[in-house]
Amino acid sequence: MLSVNNIGGQFWLTGARSGTGNSDIGDRAYTQNIYGNPLSGTADSYKWIIRSQPGNGDLSYEDPRASEDCVKYGDRVYLQVMSAERRWLSGGRYDGNNRVRAWDMLARGEGTPQQGDGSYRWTVRSSAGGGPRGDVDPRQGQCVSLNDKVYLQVNNLDNRWLTGGRDSGNENVWTRDGFFLWTITRAIL
Repeated sequence: MLSVNNIGGQFWLTGARSGTGNSDIGDRAYTQNIYGNPLSGTADSYKWIIRSQPGNGDLSYEDPRASEDCVKYGDRVYLQVMSAERRWLSGGRYDGNNRVRAWDMLARGEGTPQQGDGSYRWTVRSSAGGGPRGDVDPRQGQCVSLNDKVYLQVNNLDNRWLTGGRDSGNENVWTRDGFFLWTITRAIL
């Protein structure tokens, strides 16, 4: 699970929702308080599979790097939500390259099982660096651990970072200039 660090409280990234007040499958991503969300059937929308490639969209897809010890700083990953098959987190889209969605890249023609469009790929970083996508992370190759604070940089633009806890209700998720931290947490549900 990914907990946003810019606000107090317990807000986690949730995806493949059609709105903040329901559990219907959709393309939206939010940050919400999992403990304060009474919706049934939403627990898996807070859980994400970290993949080295998108795969075929099945939640049971065996990633070719699954046997490796860990996700490392500098890795470029895909985040697939566990509440719906064929839904990956995509950022740096529309509205000034701010929009974040949980889309089916295969149905949209934006990827293959081996590789997706850069808007679906995120670089895991320990430091924001200067902002260009090609910057080498100071902890490059070291394992990311539970409770580490990470930056997630979208790979279709320079200086675009995943941010949450925004706007009214602290629920909006965007990709913006600036540096925004997330904490890697164990699934709590």
